[in-house]
Amino acid sequence: MTTAAQLDIAQELINRYGQKEVMESLARMSGYDVVPPTIMEFMTDPYYLGESLVDDEGKLSIYPIWQDALKKIYPNQFYSPYKEVIFTGSIGQGKTTIAKIGCVYDACKLLCLKEPHSYLGVGKAKKMVFAFVNATLDLGKNVLLDEIENWFSASPFFREMMATAPRNCQFPKNIDITAGSRGTHVLGADVVSALLSELNFQDKVANQAYDNYTNAKRRIQSRFLGAYKRTGSYPGRLWLDSSKKDSASFLDSHIENAYKDPMTIVFDYPIWEVHKHKGIYSGKTFQVYVGSKARDPFIVTHKGQVGNDTGNVIDVPIEYEIDFQQDPFNALRDLAGKGTWSSHTFITSHTKIAQALSIVNPVSIDVVQLDFQNEDRIIDSLLLDQIKPDARPRFIHIDIGLKHDKTGIACTRLDGFAEVKRFNSLTGKYDTTRDPLFKTEWVLAIEPTPGNEVPIYKIKNFMIDLKNNGVPIALVSTDGYQSTNLRQDLILVQFNAELISVDRTKDPYETMKNSLLEGRWTCANHPILEKELQELVDMGKKIDHPKNGSKDLADSCAGSIYAAYHGIAKHGANFNVGDFLEVMDQFEEPSTIYDKIAGGAMRNSMWEG
Repeated sequence: MTTAAQLDIAQELINRYGQKEVMESLARMSGYDVVPPTIMEFMTDPYYLGESLVDDEGKLSIYPIWQDALKKIYPNQFYSPYKEVIFTGSIGQGKTTIAKIGCVYDACKLLCLKEPHSYLGVGKAKKMVFAFVNATLDLGKNVLLDEIENWFSASPFFREMMATAPRNCQFPKNIDITAGSRGTHVLGADVVSALLSELNFQDKVANQAYDNYTNAKRRIQSRFLGAYKRTGSYPGRLWLDSSKKDSASFLDSHIENAYKDPMTIVFDYPIWEVHKHKGIYSGKTFQVYVGSKARDPFIVTHKGQVGNDTGNVIDVPIEYEIDFQQDPFNALRDLAGKGTWSSHTFITSHTKIAQALSIVNPVSIDVVQLDFQNEDRIIDSLLLDQIKPDARPRFIHIDIGLKHDKTGIACTRLDGFAEVKRFNSLTGKYDTTRDPLFKTEWVLAIEPTPGNEVPIYKIKNFMIDLKNNGVPIALVSTDGYQSTNLRQDLILVQFNAELISVDRTKDPYETMKNSLLEGRWTCANHPILEKELQELVDMGKKIDHPKNGSKDLADSCAGSIYAAYHGIAKHGANFNVGDFLEVMDQFEEPSTIYDKIAGGAMRNSMWEG
């Protein structure tokens, strides 16, 4: 390894004696068997990664903005001023691929050293490891190592190295690579470089992101501090990559201090900066206020709207205007690469919620109380004269709460299809899809009288009463809690009944959220439901409610919409097909809807949650 001062002298010698001679001498002085490639040679030369990274026309597949980034990290093949490199910002940039290239380049240079252990001052008996870490071990292996192993297979340099490796190592000279998700996966190894990928989402166990970062940083610095003091450069780096999440996530918080460290470099770009070389943007922009602790983000429409907080305003290509109109929070995070203050809130726009809950709920009371003593029937709470069922199938989801929680029941139908335009940042064009419209006709909240439980048999009777009153129920779905007997009883009286859990997978809630934000869901207004939707929290693995909150009606709506989205194909054949098609004809091409209903062949792997 070579100091920055020596490199200044080397440049003078190159000017005087020529590149080849000086580089060979510098390589020998630095302990190399051969002159290691520059970062651009490493990516373009077929001997290294050129076979994988250069296309048939001889063009490097790495975006220009990342080529410049790597050249900044590695001003030459003997020296890098950085010990920590951070790639963050928007989605769809190729951040992880660039970090992998850098990490593998560090491995290449280490393999070019004649005696790497001796030169770096570490014991020969210990492996020097390049670690690739993700949220789970499978992600570490399948997402991170798979592509790297393909690079190795196509590279003569790495094939030659692997051919002489001992049985317990990927490479000779006791140098290895490994994948993991926890610091314990590399215990006892000398970590040269570590790639911590999607660090904001390493949350499968408590403090996973923090523990992985501090463990890797400690190992790199403790093992190779001596080499740094001698040469002014670490042999490897700590590579961190992640899309933005929110202002409280690990990497977003870490970056605030990282900018103060001269040995840390941060690359933080919006999607349009990364793709601007493609020529897909018109040059027209609009302004967006990115938000603060006190104010939600919004599209700026006139002067004075943001007051003195002009530093929180960004210019966005006009091509993304629809995305920011529909969901400014997610657009800021995913496209602009801005971590938002409110992104733990699952549905960030209260305006969109109010617009969705736009129809009158045909119920006589907001919360129905039931017990075992009275002979009351739930259907008496519905204003049947306001419900005019047609042949379109209804999908009812029941979220059962016996004592402390409410039981939520929602009834949804497919209400047609709408064309939805979404900008494709890779092609620079809008993609148009036909997505379903949903209408949740009514929402019921049920609770037991004090000291009692909800009588489940009354819910079964309610379903029978609905059918007897002409409601074409395609499916009754329930969650997993205390619902098995209810489903079995409903099946015995000729209902289709399924388990749909809104807690085991986030898909039902994501389906509801996308439909809401894109204006494809209208719902009966219920004061409890509106509050629940506003307070939903994205906990990573599931959508939940805050402490002392609830989500019983929100669960029933999410399950009902999800059932409607997937259920026509599965259960449509159980209806009067002629009547159903006559109503649905106007909404979708007959050939596709006929096939779905007649065959009922389409199945969804997530159906059972």
